[in-house]
Amino acid sequence: MRKSDWPHVMAAARRKFGPANPYGVCAFGIDRKVTLGRTLSARALNVYVVHKHPKPERVVPTLVLRGGRLRVRPDVIGVGVQPRVHEASQIGPPMLGLYPGAVIHAHGRISQFGGVASLLGVGNGPSHLLTAGHLFPTNQRNVEVLAALRGGAPTVVGALVTNLLDAPFADVGHALDVALVALNADGIRIARQSQDGPQLKGFIGSDADGGIDVSAFLSTAHDCSRATTTLDGPLDAHMQSPARGVYLVQQVVGTRAVITNPGDSGTILYNGSLSAASAVGVCVGQFGAMSIFEPFDRALSALRARTGLLLDLI
Repeated sequence: MRKSDWPHVMAAARRKFGPANPYGVCAFGIDRKVTLGRTLSARALNVYVVHKHPKPERVVPTLVLRGGRLRVRPDVIGVGVQPRVHEASQIGPPMLGLYPGAVIHAHGRISQFGGVASLLGVGNGPSHLLTAGHLFPTNQRNVEVLAALRGGAPTVVGALVTNLLDAPFADVGHALDVALVALNADGIRIARQSQDGPQLKGFIGSDADGGIDVSAFLSTAHDCSRATTTLDGPLDAHMQSPARGVYLVQQVVGTRAVITNPGDSGTILYNGSLSAASAVGVCVGQFGAMSIFEPFDRALSALRARTGLLLDLI
């Protein structure tokens, strides 16, 4: 299976393994083949099921592409749990400012704590923050977002202006689990006074080869996750959210280990050191095999196109 075949293989898998498919496939992506828990060098279409049966009622089928000239036999991997978003409605962790990895509280119909992926702006100062779309209930606009400086009382720092999970984005043909929050005067003040989390100097394009060394900055722990690497190829997963039901994230970034916790939705996946980091993804959720992230560059490009603002990292 050549890299040029990957888009066609993923499209065929998307058609075959849709929501409530009879094979129990909850996610699928291209990465190294896994046999008896060992990761091999050969690449495969890995399909993830909650429980792997020795004699399943419906065997995961071989995909036939290009008029039969390409046949792809999926590698089935059991993961133990369904994919889930990282929402957390319980009392959130301490708020310590506004920076990549900071804790925020989305005060919508369904209250959710999550994390900041990055601060964005046009020019020298911050004007917006980037986070996960599923922190906000479906089609609820102008949701207030709260944050605080270390030791301070939570205050409204801005409001939701764009949620790319609410509608497919034309340029990529599907929804993205990312949202843009416009900062108010308090939000800008807190962001300017905050010096924490990874210092984002740029980002790695989603067209880069896989196997990137990455860590997440965990909002829940105010610490870096353990280091891991990204999958070799793209991933699709059927996510579940009480606020949104089941929805598909497509062409996202998976990691070779679970590195995030409930409550880390929206936080940043990065490459490099804390003092010189490159953004890789925005946290979406996890399942038993990996954590899942929307590609950062795709999110930024889509938000620029949707808003008409030349947003950049601050």
